[in-house]
Amino acid sequence: MAPRIAVIGGGLSGLTAAYQLRRELPDAQITVHEASPAPGGKLDTTDFPSGPMELGAEAFIVRRREAAELVDELGLTDTLRHPSGRGSAILTGGRLVPMPTGTVMGLPSDVRALAGVLSEDELAVAARERDLPLRWDRGGDVPLGRLAAERFGPAVVARLVNPMLGGVYAARSAGLGLREVVPGLAERLDAGATSLTDAIG
Repeated sequence: MAPRIAVIGGGLSGLTAAYQLRRELPDAQITVHEASPAPGGKLDTTDFPSGPMELGAEAFIVRRREAAELVDELGLTDTLRHPSGRGSAILTGGRLVPMPTGTVMGLPSDVRALAGVLSEDELAVAARERDLPLRWDRGGDVPLGRLAAERFGPAVVARLVNPMLGGVYAARSAGLGLREVVPGLAERLDAGATSLTDAIG
């Protein structure tokens, strides 16, 4: 007898799960349950006078191969568009500032680059990261938000890490593991990096 499977939520994760289930269990009866009027979750297209605008997490990071492989498998590679050369920016203190250079998912390789984003006191907290003893279990994982707040202070999480992860994963850093989000960084910590700053740089 073919299995019956319910997928709760018709957002990108639910639709991807249903697609994967269909590939692995071709005879299964799969039903996607979505509370809103249309599937897509946080993804949406809205018409503006200047043309359609994509809303939500409409981009993905190409260094994570899973998304690119799925796009290719769906035959959509030719429809991908690369973002403009403007670069990312952060709205902080009522003004738009360029995303600090040398960050990985909002984690800084050089705290001095955060001068336009953090106050002097917040910069001082973030600057101590290299001097703090690092507790890391080789091969393990920890919530990225918790680790970043402990190491760099809560301002780095609030102004850099959460906005970056929210745009990519539509989630806050407290619910995402460091190894899950930045596996290369976790591997550097496994290899013996003594601080996040050293692992990033």
